Amino acid sequence: MKCLPVFNFFYLLSFISVIELSFGGDTITIGQSISDGETLVSSSLRFELGFFSPGNSNNRYLGIWYKSSPRTVVWVANRYKPITDKNGVLTLSNNGSILLLNQERSTIWSSNSSRVLETAVVRLLDSGNLVLRDNVSRSSDEYMWQSFDYPSDTLLPGMKLGWNLRTRFERYLTAWRNADDPTPGEFSFRFDISTMAELVTVTGSKIEVRSGPWNGQQFVGIPMFFPRLKNKVYIPMLVRTEDEAYYTYKPINDKVIPRLYLDQSGKLQRFVWNQTSSEWRMSYSWPFDACDNYAQCGANSNCRISKTPICECLAGFISKPQDDWDSPYSRRCDRKPSDCPSGEGFLKLQRMKLPENYWSNKSMNLKECEAECIRNCSCRAYANSDITGGGSGCLVWFGDLIDIRECTEEFSWGQDIFIRVPAADLESTQYSSKHSNKKKRLKIIVAMSIISGMLILGLLLGMAWKKAKNK
Repeated sequence: MKCLPVFNFFYLLSFISVIELSFGGDTITIGQSISDGETLVSSSLRFELGFFSPGNSNNRYLGIWYKSSPRTVVWVANRYKPITDKNGVLTLSNNGSILLLNQERSTIWSSNSSRVLETAVVRLLDSGNLVLRDNVSRSSDEYMWQSFDYPSDTLLPGMKLGWNLRTRFERYLTAWRNADDPTPGEFSFRFDISTMAELVTVTGSKIEVRSGPWNGQQFVGIPMFFPRLKNKVYIPMLVRTEDEAYYTYKPINDKVIPRLYLDQSGKLQRFVWNQTSSEWRMSYSWPFDACDNYAQCGANSNCRISKTPICECLAGFISKPQDDWDSPYSRRCDRKPSDCPSGEGFLKLQRMKLPENYWSNKSMNLKECEAECIRNCSCRAYANSDITGGGSGCLVWFGDLIDIRECTEEFSWGQDIFIRVPAADLESTQYSSKHSNKKKRLKIIVAMSIISGMLILGLLLGMAWKKAKNK
């Protein structure tokens, strides 16, 4: 009997070990399973699925993470029911359901697929999506189940945040309870379609932060460009059809790896993978400052982070006496008395996060929007609903203006809004603006005169010195 060479023997053992750890590559079929310690890896080696223990916990969860960053878990299956040992098994049942079993072979979690599939397969895609489909089909429209429909705390490129309008099924993010426990915590990040379209972070039914409406290019309260990003790394998209309404995004190219993450404190963080240093670089954390907190300054007040105090009544409004406040949250600015409509006009405010509770009409232009607002004395403000191509559509506000802020200049965000004010305030504001512009021009003229005088004096002194030297 001929013995195998030692090199070949150890090579064979290594090969078997690799097969055991990666199992079937990115796919399992009916009757197959992976145990704790084995993983599925997407074909591009970007994502990996397997069992893990978060933080300092000994509990085991089935999750998906980045192959290059195993601590960055982007999806968890059994968030509500951990496995207490390392005997968990993921398998595909005979009727085509994904099952997560414990040591006693009790079902801890399942895909709850309603349709029986005799040729079902489970595959981990390069997008990070775990899908259940018929082995014959390749269409995303024919997935029987997919993890992208049940997000955890991370929104990956291509994932939908929003609604199936026919079934009223909602996809949204929920933060982990803490670093050791992926059970859903108190904060969730949702796509609100109750008016037009906004992103909101909520605790229960209470809004903590809102983005402002979509203006055709971005949400007006979330910048598209940031000083820390030298160029655009992702493209935000809003989709609304008869069947669906959702927000999603995509990277500008395949080399860019971004992710959107909701942390345990309710902050939404945008990260981009740095290939050189092999680490995540945070692009921004939202809310950015106190002015992003929902209704930070009360009704009809402008929040300006660059001023002290940050809250100031909008033009045309006066502060309600503090004695009338029921609580710090009931502070508000009341509308000044005026003769409507003859004694009023509209003041343009630039770079503003638009307030909530608006009426919209996509067929109107800005002039028609103004005319609509003038006719109704309860109309407080108006703006374009879409700024693309010079602007179109109409947003109109009735009643109090809630959650409005002035956006800072260094970011590409905010939008123009026209506020209804008494004519006297309009004239006063215009006079103040003209006076301020005159003062700026005067300062420039004085500064230029001083600089010119110094240059001329220096030139004369130089000529005098040269003449004296020649003598």
